[in-house]
Amino acid sequence: MTCRITTPPPNFHVYEKVFTRWLESDAYRLWKLDEPKFQLRCYGGPGSGKTTFSSQVVKDLKRSTKATNTAVVSIFLQPLNEAPGKRPPFLNLLLVEIRQQLWSSLNSIPRGQNYDYRRSNAEVEVLPQVDVSIGDLRQTIASQIKSFDQAFLILDDLDLAWIDIEEYKSLEDELDALMTQGLKILTTSRVQFRCDTRSGICDVNPGHKHLDLWWECSECAGKESLYFICEECKLAGHRCLKPEHTKANLIQPRQRVHLDIGNYSLQRFIEYHLEQDHGDLGFGSHGGVSTLPPSSPLGHELINSAHKNAANNLVANLIKQANGNITLALLRLEHVSKAISLEEAISIADRLPRNIVASFDAGMASIGKSPPGLRRDLGLAAIKLVGGSEDGLRYSDLKEQIVEDWDGDVSDVEALLDSEYGMEEVLAASRGYLSRTESRVPGVVCFHYNFQFYVADRYSDFIDS
Repeated sequence: MTCRITTPPPNFHVYEKVFTRWLESDAYRLWKLDEPKFQLRCYGGPGSGKTTFSSQVVKDLKRSTKATNTAVVSIFLQPLNEAPGKRPPFLNLLLVEIRQQLWSSLNSIPRGQNYDYRRSNAEVEVLPQVDVSIGDLRQTIASQIKSFDQAFLILDDLDLAWIDIEEYKSLEDELDALMTQGLKILTTSRVQFRCDTRSGICDVNPGHKHLDLWWECSECAGKESLYFICEECKLAGHRCLKPEHTKANLIQPRQRVHLDIGNYSLQRFIEYHLEQDHGDLGFGSHGGVSTLPPSSPLGHELINSAHKNAANNLVANLIKQANGNITLALLRLEHVSKAISLEEAISIADRLPRNIVASFDAGMASIGKSPPGLRRDLGLAAIKLVGGSEDGLRYSDLKEQIVEDWDGDVSDVEALLDSEYGMEEVLAASRGYLSRTESRVPGVVCFHYNFQFYVADRYSDFIDS
């Protein structure tokens, strides 16, 4: 898959409180600080609001650093269904865009002969000339970063840059290098790549468990008696408990913290939108502001004493159907907004609406219409097999079935599936419609049970072709 760099999405009305859980999380709070330094990798399946979340992060950073010498670079990626090689390497495009936005923050945008910037309302394409080397770009960016007290990079839809493993590794290495230069990096992606499954327990306060971020004693590093300390205890002045190590440095072993943003608490979100469409239902979702519309026919039924707890039951039903996915919640709310009776609203909540089917159809078309090749065929084959099983498949069983059903020479696909990044290759090829299971035995499931139903009932011609 190839991708393009685009301008940030337009501002649109969004119930911002739905993102509060993530913007107030310890991982995000620590990431914003000068220390510790780590990349915050946010992931969630299709429709989990990653791009809107990225926009909210940009807004939050600009608001909280308004009076400081801070740069906020935001890069949003979109897919292009064309064969690789027709455009400049993605890494070049990325570095030039970072350089351009940093210059913009310094109020000194260069317009010399070295670069040709072409902008439109929908897309930003940055075409580096052949005489500009990656090394020169790196040097310039490193110098620019030093001009700020803090510099942030928000990179949305990182997994769209996955063309092959080698190119992706180069991108990972570049992000690591940028972080070393002082750039604070937050990415979003559908797929969770390179996940470090370890989690720490603080040796100072054992009650601090399942740590995403911790420090280690430099003297204990690499030994069985490894010493962990959480950020809170480090700031309190604690060091290694071994007397001979009290003066040893504490090192941060983990450069990436993974944050699952794909499972939202949607009750207030759904209540907000229901009252926006059907009037005051007693939820108080608009904070007492008298801007709600008059009660609709459905609104009257929901607050009618004859239908006890009808409004709360409808909310509970919609929460269950959305299962934490913000886009699927919005698509169901779109149908409920047109309902004129409680019976119609309930019947809508109990089936797979056409707009959700259309959303899944578009996702499968984006894979099916991509350039022919191993990864397109792998994505469709994996989706078909995993979607045919309600509980998903163990990765070993999925590999075996893919190879068994493969049309043509199996050597390439077999090598890909058996590689170190075989699981990531499958998840990337499925474009996030499949996800890994949280268990000791590696497994693959559909990202949402609505999608599993869609696949199992053969809605898509691309999957069954």
